[in-house]
Amino acid sequence: MAAPPFAERLTQFSLELGRLDQALRGASVVPAVIFRQRLAAIQRYCAVYGWVIDPWYLVAELHGLVPKVVGQDSFERGTTVDAASYAFTLWRWYAHPDEAQASAIAEAEAFLSEQSSGWGPILGAGITFHRWLESGRPRAPFCAALGRYWHSHDILRTPLILTGIESLTPGTPWEIEPWVCWWLDALLAEVREAHDLLRQLERARRQALERCGAQRRHSRAPQAINVLAIQPLVSASMLADRLGMSLKSALQLLSVFQDRGIVAEVTHRAAHRL
Repeated sequence: MAAPPFAERLTQFSLELGRLDQALRGASVVPAVIFRQRLAAIQRYCAVYGWVIDPWYLVAELHGLVPKVVGQDSFERGTTVDAASYAFTLWRWYAHPDEAQASAIAEAEAFLSEQSSGWGPILGAGITFHRWLESGRPRAPFCAALGRYWHSHDILRTPLILTGIESLTPGTPWEIEPWVCWWLDALLAEVREAHDLLRQLERARRQALERCGAQRRHSRAPQAINVLAIQPLVSASMLADRLGMSLKSALQLLSVFQDRGIVAEVTHRAAHRL
């Protein structure tokens, strides 16, 4: 009997997901990976709906800032604001759902639990996702529920956002077997991207420590870099608070970091920068 068309993909995805889970265990940059991967997941989801977003615009808004809107004219600037609003709504689904969103996610979780038995946790999730969409239900609550599902089934201990959303782009076949193949391919791409991100951030942390150069004996630069690995977006006041130093010293340290290519300023503001 021939193996189903998705069998090889299912095996490959399971193996690479296991490698990612193992690599994340104990890595010093895991908080930064979670932060960046969530932004990438939101960017990917928005792209499926035709929105091109600047993830750092979203992050600045999440920190209570109003970043400079970049655009050639009022239409382009308005599109940027609309895209950021859409991205913010999606971030709420993933990170801090309101009461209505939490209820919708709970419904998706219950549907996952009821419909996915007998196929194994990964394949069952894909088949259930297809059934959910076929019934005309919205994508966002199910995508949010998937993150919790992976964790609750010990498939992935780190709370990454893996949804296979690119399997819902126009032109994807809708018959169940070919669609599951596309979904597994999309998930595999997300896992590989997350693994690459982990390697990049680990390398960036090592390089940042090297770029500190010769420091005074009591320099706080290495500790500041460790803070950035845990809290990858900081303000001078936040850094000063974490390291027990003056605001002026924190500003000077971040200025040196920016000159040496260790950090980038993302808010385009004169004050209250991140």
